[in-house]
Amino acid sequence: MDRISEDASIAFLRPSTIERLSVHLNQEKFILSEDGLLRDWRGVYELTSINDRHINELIRGSSDPFKQLLDHWKHFPDASIKRLFEILERMDRFDVIDDNLERIAQDIQYADSLLQQRGFSVTMIENEIAGSEKVLTYDDIASLKRKQTLVRYDVLILHAEEDHVFASTIAENLEKQNISVCLKDRDLVVGTVELQAVTKLISDRCNKVAVLLSPNFFGSNENSFYSTLAQTYAIQNGSRSFLPIIYQPVSLPSNIDSLTKLRAGNNPYFWSKLCRNVKEDWVEDRVNNPLPPPFKEVVDNQLVFDLSRASAPLAAHSEPRHRTSAAAAPAKPAQKSEAVFRPSSQQSEASRRPQLKASSKPKRETTTAASDKPKTGGGLFGKLFKMRKSRSTQEFSNMMYDDTPDGSMIRLIDKAPGVPDTEPGRSPNPAKSKLHGSKLKLFS
Repeated sequence: MDRISEDASIAFLRPSTIERLSVHLNQEKFILSEDGLLRDWRGVYELTSINDRHINELIRGSSDPFKQLLDHWKHFPDASIKRLFEILERMDRFDVIDDNLERIAQDIQYADSLLQQRGFSVTMIENEIAGSEKVLTYDDIASLKRKQTLVRYDVLILHAEEDHVFASTIAENLEKQNISVCLKDRDLVVGTVELQAVTKLISDRCNKVAVLLSPNFFGSNENSFYSTLAQTYAIQNGSRSFLPIIYQPVSLPSNIDSLTKLRAGNNPYFWSKLCRNVKEDWVEDRVNNPLPPPFKEVVDNQLVFDLSRASAPLAAHSEPRHRTSAAAAPAKPAQKSEAVFRPSSQQSEASRRPQLKASSKPKRETTTAASDKPKTGGGLFGKLFKMRKSRSTQEFSNMMYDDTPDGSMIRLIDKAPGVPDTEPGRSPNPAKSKLHGSKLKLFS
């Protein structure tokens, strides 16, 4: 084991490694070492710098005394990997060293790689900082080392272990957009109590909590608890800090199913919506830092990107695309144009009577003088008579109608060129487009 690993704090040991050490050292041994030392956790306690009766009682009363011992010892200056090996050698527990040497080396190398990304190494971090109760993540260690305030993250991403590839992809792309992300499996300092650390992150250290929903997610009781806790804090604070993301088709509990969700697959707006929901003042830099292409679909837990959108990202507020028919007739001159419908709120009284084509119907010759026009009076039949005489286009429920030579009425959309028979508003049988029943006779 190299010098870098030996000088590192025991605070960087992973929980799985600590569990393996506990299996060896929790069981009490009755045969003493050559130096007369107990060869279990009690011998480790005697050789550490801990000299506190209260701590000793807590350790003895614990179901996992060696883990409890490390939790207290990591705050002391001599709590290093090198010192732990020296103690085990004096206790004649070379079996513990041989069985765990490789795992301990991997733990320290992993912690060192994360700290180097932040400009530090495990040998530069004192035990007072590495074992501080304030420390939850490796960013906290770097902040305390620089004598800065603890980091506050924009979003904490919760996910199932099987979905770590998707979670890492989300985190990587968000961080490229200058959004700070916390992943518990990546950023939590090994040796910390996960339940306490995640609870603290949700309540105090993260602005938003994004949950990647899949069938695997609800297979974990911890994830179900964390998601419920995040919703509880969102309700208490009256904020939209809980962000459910549908990663794979899944049956959702009622408390999540009733919320607005963001779907990852086949959603061209996924990245922009995610960034804006996580960080409200986020603005995309399309030239220097564009968003990645959206996810087309998820196949066998593998992400498939829609590369057709990578070179031409959609605008945040693009104009809607109007459907056009391939069989649409070419535009006609203005003097022969058909009537065009506009909402009645945007028309004057005169403009609500569009002119029809002169050639569409023969003109009727009227010989009645203006003074000889019959007086119809009021009432329903008077109004119907005026409507018949004016031969103007009628408007019913915001849809345009026109009367035909045989006295019936037909919707203008049925007369529009290029409208297929399957369109709403046009029946394959033209006769079915007319109004039926007794109302038709009133206009004959």
